[in-house]
Amino acid sequence: MASEEQLSPEHWAVATFGTAELGDPRRTDRLVSIAAALAHDPAASLPRCMRTLSDTHAAYRWLDTEQISHEQVMTPHWMQTRQLASQRKPVLLIADTTELNYSMHRRTKGLGPVGQGKNGRGFYVHTMLAMDATTQHLLGCAYQEPLVRQPAPKGETRAQRRERPRESQIWERSVQQIGPAPSPGQWVHVEDRYSDIFTFWQTCEQMHCAFLVRAAQDRRVVLPQAPEEQDPETERLLHLARQLPAQGGRIQPVPAEHHRKARDAFVQISFTQVFIQPPQNGDALSKTAVKAWIVRAWEPSPPEGVEALDWILISSLPVFTVEDA
Repeated sequence: MASEEQLSPEHWAVATFGTAELGDPRRTDRLVSIAAALAHDPAASLPRCMRTLSDTHAAYRWLDTEQISHEQVMTPHWMQTRQLASQRKPVLLIADTTELNYSMHRRTKGLGPVGQGKNGRGFYVHTMLAMDATTQHLLGCAYQEPLVRQPAPKGETRAQRRERPRESQIWERSVQQIGPAPSPGQWVHVEDRYSDIFTFWQTCEQMHCAFLVRAAQDRRVVLPQAPEEQDPETERLLHLARQLPAQGGRIQPVPAEHHRKARDAFVQISFTQVFIQPPQNGDALSKTAVKAWIVRAWEPSPPEGVEALDWILISSLPVFTVEDA
């Protein structure tokens, strides 16, 4: 629950989880007490947070209750976050998927493959955080879904693959779960390159939401047709973006990360409008083009031995000026 005033852990826990419907009011009371204890020290272990042995055992019993689902616990917070988001404009819905690796928990059942190797076991959690784009205040979690990766069956055909649930559908499902922004609000789904999915963009259009994603696939695009042209010109998205001339520039601070030192980079910016064509063999909700704008920010002269910055973004938000980009 976001607020201009700072709530105590106890008040925050009541306000956030006090209305959870868990089938028994005692379960809701226990959820509130566990949440308050964790809020005092989020990085600590559960026994350390609960402090007493009896409270620790009670927390583990609560966690082992099969009648309690993740959705039941989180729904009150999701609703509060969306209510706060409905009062702001624009709101960024920033999504990412976290890998939870439980390879060392060899007795745990129901896990799936994680990581790059063959032996990793665990699951993933897809989270969407709502942020006020104007103030950059984090409003809370708007939706969250855990998922266990299922390996594709051997010998599966393209037609069979389309018939079964797929991991990639979580992006469009998240948009559907949150729904459209109440008028006159504006919600913008901000995603990484894994969301370069045509059906995800079309779902955003259906829900009257905007999107901003990092490009990953070299899709077919059509440039806006000039009146005197007979036929539209077809291009490839990534190739087109890299051929655009610079239309502006700025100094971009680059934070330190791992072995990389912090620095200031001069990046050039270009942009253009396109109509992204539906995939010829892939999934599409309809065989209609998606109207979008391409924005590229790249570093023409990086320091020696440093990999140049180069970002290509796709957005449904109109980009007519360098300031828009």
